[in-house]
Amino acid sequence: MLAGGFLAPPANAQIVNTLRRWSDAEPGWDGDVEARFAIASGNTDYLEFAGGASLQLVSERHRVRGFTNAAVRRASGEKVAESLLVHLRHNYRLTPALSTLIFLQHSSDPFRRIESRTLAGAGTRIDIVREEVWEGSIGVSAMFEGETFTDDPTGDRENEFRGSYFVSAVGNVTETLRLDLSAFYQPRFADWEDDRLFIASSIRVDVVGELDLVVRFDFQRESRPPAGVEPTDLRLSTGLVFDF
Repeated sequence: MLAGGFLAPPANAQIVNTLRRWSDAEPGWDGDVEARFAIASGNTDYLEFAGGASLQLVSERHRVRGFTNAAVRRASGEKVAESLLVHLRHNYRLTPALSTLIFLQHSSDPFRRIESRTLAGAGTRIDIVREEVWEGSIGVSAMFEGETFTDDPTGDRENEFRGSYFVSAVGNVTETLRLDLSAFYQPRFADWEDDRLFIASSIRVDVVGELDLVVRFDFQRESRPPAGVEPTDLRLSTGLVFDF
């Protein structure tokens, strides 16, 4: 988000990690709602409202999930940032290892040029490993993507079709080390050199008692970003987590 009233840079088509927002729930409903408020004054002066919600329904063969995030920031009485994301997906378990995959996503972020971005796709998910201490899966789907941009005077919608492939692995490497990995690859069908790659990974290490060290690394690359946008984004973070 913006920290002031400057023009936002051109937006690249960031991939949203939708694999880690859900618990491996028992049959039935579960979900959560979150609201956040932030205020700053002095060298930085702004108000920010943000929130989100998720909902999941699990039955013997069906799994329906959805979540939404929204945020608004105002500085000096003017709106300087605004974003919305809504994601829905459905899985139907055909066999213990094979499920269908259908998803729909809509987002907007006018301060990063995105008037509207809509994704819709369908494919399959294969659970390669599903054990008590380790889970691994892959997914293959075809995806429609439609976008409109705030700075396009024609208002024309840009439509294209992409593949969407993911790999997911999470589990205990040792008794004191846990690995979490998600990776997405999205090439454009009409030109496979036009692709996107996103990797989110974390390592959690037991330090002492209930205190853990968490190291996170995110990598995102778009082969053909808009003018003024770097093709690669990296993020590395470390922190301590105490469970009780």
